[in-house]
Amino acid sequence: FLEYLIELLWTELENVPDDLTSVFPRRFPSDAISRYALKPLLSLLSLVSSFSAAYELLSTDNNESLTPNNVDKNPKPCTLLTLLERICFVSDDTGIRSLLCYEHTHAAGLRLLSIMQSDLDVQLLLETKYNYIEKLRQAQAEMESGGNIILDQLSLARNHVLVNGELLGGSQEKNMPPWTLNENDLTLLTSIPLFAGSMPLPDFYTIKATYGGLNNTKI
Repeated sequence: FLEYLIELLWTELENVPDDLTSVFPRRFPSDAISRYALKPLLSLLSLVSSFSAAYELLSTDNNESLTPNNVDKNPKPCTLLTLLERICFVSDDTGIRSLLCYEHTHAAGLRLLSIMQSDLDVQLLLETKYNYIEKLRQAQAEMESGGNIILDQLSLARNHVLVNGELLGGSQEKNMPPWTLNENDLTLLTSIPLFAGSMPLPDFYTIKATYGGLNNTKI
């Protein structure tokens, strides 16, 4: 059943038959995640967002070989691990070039990752086994120019996942950055501190609280 859901999601995100693309150009979605990909994504999340399911699937997951000997030069993922590696942990040019619609597919992967982060045990499992925070920091560093990080949909989504992964606690215990751009609030776009590479986590995202009369104690 898991392979079926992964195949549905991959088909909506990436898989277009070669004989059709030559006649009918692929229509790239204007939304961050198209409504056609949203349904299989939600179905997949309902299955893998709990720790027991994620632990079992990732513990027994065998990454299929991606060697040049494969007949398919760009094989579709068949397991949860390979899906995460293809659409979530994208941090180099090889991973980018392997995706037909990089922006759309990676945005969906980051959304998948952000929901899996809602379970602290799943988040710790992903970090200890796959070091995904470092991979996303590396990908974010590729967006840096002149000491500043270029602001777009993917850098904003990666920033959301990074803050959620590096600061423990719920939404009331940290200042979570927005997931999408709000063109109606231009002041918000210029006040979002992005970070990447070895940059420290900005204090902007840490909520300061008072304990026992002591002020400015960080959570």
